[in-house]
Amino acid sequence: MPSYRSVSQYNTYSQCAYRYKLGYIDKVWKRPASWLSQGIAVHAAMEEWEKSGRTLEDIDLIEIYKKEFRESVNEQAEVTPDFAYWFGSGRYGGAHDIERRFILGKEQLLELVAYCQDSPEEKIWTAPNGDVGIELGFNVELGGVKVRGFIDQVLETPSGLRVRDIKTGAKPGDTFQLAAYAEALKQLYDVDVNEGDYLMGKTGRPTEIIPITEEDKKQVHETFKWLDESITSEKFEPNPSKKNCAMCDVKTSCKFAVS
Repeated sequence: MPSYRSVSQYNTYSQCAYRYKLGYIDKVWKRPASWLSQGIAVHAAMEEWEKSGRTLEDIDLIEIYKKEFRESVNEQAEVTPDFAYWFGSGRYGGAHDIERRFILGKEQLLELVAYCQDSPEEKIWTAPNGDVGIELGFNVELGGVKVRGFIDQVLETPSGLRVRDIKTGAKPGDTFQLAAYAEALKQLYDVDVNEGDYLMGKTGRPTEIIPITEEDKKQVHETFKWLDESITSEKFEPNPSKKNCAMCDVKTSCKFAVS
């Protein structure tokens, strides 16, 4: 069992606590997905681009993306070399989806870079101690619980500091994730963050700005306390449904799964 909690643990547990048990505690086989490699590669390339002061040329950016995508696919293939067992997407089987998502991620990367170049008012924040707000790691206590994670970007904007998460999928995250990042920054640097957004690869633009209220911040502490107590008490109730089970990466090990 992990000795800490995270936003991703909360997302998994809140959707299906039994899925959390299978994945995080029992550590059963997880069905690979090329969209994971797509996300990893886009994030890695964006990180290097920002760290370069936005000076990397497109050709160098693409090489970073290619390397990260290839390494991620190979890492998953070491466990599951038969692409027939990988997640597909629509009419695309596992092998074809790898090729499709490689191209899709590359296109997303260039669109996200273009947006950032056209938005000079949004600048990467540098903390007073010199930490740079790119893939900024944190290890703090929220609700009396150890919580770890990484913040994709912390931005200086005309309206104040903003937390931003990059999404290569179709759906943005929720306020909870952004509020958790805001509370982590408060503990680490004693700064107030009252807004966030999601930079969407699908559109090449961020979502509308999402306000982070004091109630949202309070809820972060209460939620992580609840999550830790629930996991420690071994409350792992299944929550099967067509929607939940369709994209579950541990479905093959679940006796409650539905088709």
